Amino acid sequence: MPRVLTTILLAAFFLYGAYWFIGKSTREQGLERWFDERAAAGWVADTEVELKGFPNRYDAVMTDLNLADPASGWAWSAPRFELMQLSYQPNHYIARWPQSQTVSSPDQKINVISEDLRASIIFEPRSDFIIDRATLTANTIDIQSTANWGAASEDLVLALRQSTKGEAHYDLAVKTSSFRPSNALLLEIDRARVMPESFQLFELSAVAAFADKLSRNSFNNNSADLTHVDLEGLNLEWGDLAFRAAGEFDVDAEGYPSGRITVRAENWERILDMAIAADVVNVNFGETLRSGLSLLARFSGKPDTLDVPLSFTNKETRLGPITLGPAPRLKL
Repeated sequence: MPRVLTTILLAAFFLYGAYWFIGKSTREQGLERWFDERAAAGWVADTEVELKGFPNRYDAVMTDLNLADPASGWAWSAPRFELMQLSYQPNHYIARWPQSQTVSSPDQKINVISEDLRASIIFEPRSDFIIDRATLTANTIDIQSTANWGAASEDLVLALRQSTKGEAHYDLAVKTSSFRPSNALLLEIDRARVMPESFQLFELSAVAAFADKLSRNSFNNNSADLTHVDLEGLNLEWGDLAFRAAGEFDVDAEGYPSGRITVRAENWERILDMAIAADVVNVNFGETLRSGLSLLARFSGKPDTLDVPLSFTNKETRLGPITLGPAPRLKL
């Protein structure tokens, strides 16, 4: 009996080993073909690829990676990039980025410095890469552009998963314990330099409905059509300023929202003063806005706290009874 069991185990080991090495060869050929196709299309597509990970994964480790599309002007370079696939769950992919990487466009260069930046995506089994759930996390990430914008974050989590609330509905979540805009942006919005350098809280929770389930083709073909958003909560805290929002709205075929969000702003007049100082709000309009919002705040019984509906209708945005301007266009 022990000899039979040993034979079975050895046979299983060799069969699984053969399965893994066949899978390794298939993936190597696929990666080589992808880079060759990019090069044939006129791209710069240079890297050294090593595929390892036996027995549980297929780890494609790319070093000295340089990708550039001359037609669009976009480029990406990284000293190392890892794309991993579980051998026992081939619809599950994991990506891991290096500490530093660069993304370039025709008008700017974006430098990304991060610690433990990684992503995980799981597709529906036996589907055309339909997304079941995905996450992106980083202990720290600092993004700086030569176009004078940037941001940094700690304990960043972005998550998406298919929701139980309906077909082609996705639960969305964003959370970070510290969010810091670039110094240039901070100087614009806080010209007196009286606020902390970082937002101590940034949280978002929402359910987004799309015309179809999201897949790889949704983004390749720009066909991720948003139809409805249920904003369960948006929470921002910056020093003694706090902002909360919740509500829902539909999105039409052109991408314009229609619906209402309830906004709560603590120390709202300071927020308005900063918006006026940064020229985000015209001085004259700002004072008109202050008068109207003061009246609304007094009705709530807390003059420093504003509870007011932010509504979208007829392609316009209104804060309470005050028209702010055109509604945002939400096209992915």
